[in-house]
Amino acid sequence: MVKAGSGERPVVVVSACLLGQHCRYDSKTIFAPAVLSLSKLVTFVPVCPETGIGLDVPRLPIRLVETMRGIRLIQTLTGKDLTRKMRSFSRAFLAEHKADGFILKARSPSCGIEDAPVYDELGQEIGIELHGVFADEALNRSLFALMEDEEGLRDPGRMDSFITRLFAPRSVTKKRRS
Repeated sequence: MVKAGSGERPVVVVSACLLGQHCRYDSKTIFAPAVLSLSKLVTFVPVCPETGIGLDVPRLPIRLVETMRGIRLIQTLTGKDLTRKMRSFSRAFLAEHKADGFILKARSPSCGIEDAPVYDELGQEIGIELHGVFADEALNRSLFALMEDEEGLRDPGRMDSFITRLFAPRSVTKKRRS
């Protein structure tokens, strides 16, 4: 189990695809240079919630869909509802891995932090953007979670703010111990 604050470096849960891991739905490999630049400052705990629930690479796309039962995580071509499975995985992962912060994939139905698009049951985007299911569970577990996506970290001001907020609790703790 990774424990937040247990070492000198903050623990940051990061979407595995942002580190170049082969886990994206389309089988492409991506890199997020801003995220990778933090690797000397933090301890990354990579996660791909979608492969975590057993989906393959490549895989059929999943979406947040507004249904009669509320917003659900649906594999659109099969109609399979993955919401319960994703919430269960997310809760178990977050219980095991205590984090000081999160860097998650923008616009992802599992990891988007405020920009995951929502569709109607006919496949039309309806203009609502929410947290992805994993991000939602992370926020529910840590009300004051430090959370950012790779697009936000491209902005030098947001990157500086993220780093400052990530290390601020540590510097206060170290001063108290001195």
